[in-house]
Amino acid sequence: MNKLNIPDKSISSLNLKQIRPQGNGDFEIYRINKALVPGNKMFLTPHRRNYYQFVFVNEGNSSFWVDFHYHSFKPGGLYFTGPSQLFVKDVQLPMEGIILSFTKEFLQMATQLNRLPILNSNEAYEFRSSIKERKEIEHTLIKILDEFAKQDELSALSLISYLGIFLVQISRLYNKLPAVTGTPLKGKTITDFFNLVNAEFSKYHLVAEYAALLNITPGHLNELVKKYTGKTAILCIQERLTLEAKYMLFHTTDSIKGIAYSLGFNEAAYFSKFFKRLAGITPEEYRKNTLEICSRTPEMDNS
Repeated sequence: MNKLNIPDKSISSLNLKQIRPQGNGDFEIYRINKALVPGNKMFLTPHRRNYYQFVFVNEGNSSFWVDFHYHSFKPGGLYFTGPSQLFVKDVQLPMEGIILSFTKEFLQMATQLNRLPILNSNEAYEFRSSIKERKEIEHTLIKILDEFAKQDELSALSLISYLGIFLVQISRLYNKLPAVTGTPLKGKTITDFFNLVNAEFSKYHLVAEYAALLNITPGHLNELVKKYTGKTAILCIQERLTLEAKYMLFHTTDSIKGIAYSLGFNEAAYFSKFFKRLAGITPEEYRKNTLEICSRTPEMDNS
């Protein structure tokens, strides 16, 4: 049985410079060789990353958990993960393919790309593409690899151009997913709102607080968020708080009181009521039940 143990320390946050010290910390692309298995122990404990990552797999496989969902790399697959998600590496096996990573700071050179829905989805995705689509995507990644190796005064501009082509290709696959079909580009206000929620959810819990930061009225913010997501702004804030609480309940040994305070709640009792209203069970029940549920893979359940 695959077990995910609760560590005795807080969840770490990894940046791209830690993972690839030889790089610039904002953009990386490299091939992974099936004969070489990265031995980075940082990946084996619960952590977050400050960057987006696409993994294009030719051969081999590995498995990992993202936000309590089990994923298995398979040949022919393309995988996406974003900042703020929680990772746990489960099985690390030899693979062959290409890994592309970049930060939000790198995307600031092309603001329109930053508005693509996939880059604001807060979810991990596995894409299955046609042979033609796969060849087109691999061709673009190879172009990015070649350009990245040049490292001259025009490299940044060229990389942005090729990255734009790549993200458009991926977004077309993303838009085919049933749950997101027809999703439009986010406006700047909506993008800024979700970025603020991800960064400040433990400090600000009210729609009015985020509206003030965005210099708009709470009513207008709620209208924009509901138009894009189908949810109220307060529900989006509360869901982010609840997800963070689940992370901490599952991946740390912090007390309920400690978790409540770290998430900006003044009283543990109020936090427990809040969590039960959103999650359906108390924090104590969630911590007790989730380890057993998350220790099972889909393959085990099917057997």
